[in-house]
Amino acid sequence: MNEWILLFFVGALGYGEIEVLYRGSTHWTMLLAGGICLLLLRALDRRLPKTIPLAGRCAMGAMGITAVELLFG
Repeated sequence: MNEWILLFFVGALGYGEIEVLYRGSTHWTMLLAGGICLLLLRALDRRLPKTIPLAGRCAMGAMGITAVELLFG
């Protein structure tokens, strides 16, 4: 449980910081999106079989991040 909370905050703060450095501002919902994205990537890493090639695993992660971005606008 503590791992998931830590991952959420690392994702939220990291994503927010990157956006502030790049654009100069961010919206609080992007912090939620960043936290959810990192949790999603961790869940995919744990659940996907290791027999899937790295490129396939990366593509699945990218699709998940894209879906989160679309949901948050």
